[in-house]
Amino acid sequence: MGWILCHVGRHLWHHERNPEVGGREADYEVCLRCGKERPVYGPPAPGSLIGM
Repeated sequence: MGWILCHVGRHLWHHERNPEVGGREADYEVCLRCGKERPVYGPPAPGSLIGM
């Protein structure tokens, strides 16, 4: 069922940080269901999960 939700744009975003990259490029989000990545340009969205 999860892949169906991702197919219609309802991803489950998880905040990640790459310590090897500095600045704004270090933060990104990954969908826990399908693995799609997207860059983050500001604070995490209210519906996203924050991880370390």
